[in-house]
Amino acid sequence: MIKTNCIRSSILIIISVFVFSGCSESDSGLDGVLPVSVNATEVRGIYSGTTTFNIDQSSCDTVPSISSSASMKLTNLVGNSFSSTVTNSTIFEGASFVEEMEISGTVSAVGELEGTYEERLFIDGRLDSGGDGTFLGRLSGNAFTFSFSGQDTFGATCRISGITELIRENPSII
Repeated sequence: MIKTNCIRSSILIIISVFVFSGCSESDSGLDGVLPVSVNATEVRGIYSGTTTFNIDQSSCDTVPSISSSASMKLTNLVGNSFSSTVTNSTIFEGASFVEEMEISGTVSAVGELEGTYEERLFIDGRLDSGGDGTFLGRLSGNAFTFSFSGQDTFGATCRISGITELIRENPSII
């Protein structure tokens, strides 16, 4: 007989999972089945939003802050590890700026994000600079937000920080 106080159900996005908590094998009523835990949060989807870059003025001579539109199609999720490319684009002083930020990280069961990134900046279609850094953030419902900091390693040698705020447009298509 299954003890009802030993089972609680958890729903993560669309998947319904039963987690046995505080029960032994014999208490569960399912001989040979061990307790199960789930540690992944569904992050896949198509996102859009904004990124604000803050440039350390002591590291390079440029504008202190610039905002751009941001988009991301995140389809690569293995366990709790994910990777994707965030594309940031804006027009600044008549030039087209497109920054590609390749992110790679993990998401916890409660939606905490952490990882690394590599970025490349293209101005009017030509590679201008690039670098790498780290990010921390949170997935809450359809909001995927992370702060980042890093350093250009070629081209301009700016220290950059900022925040990307994305909203999942349609999680059901992935």
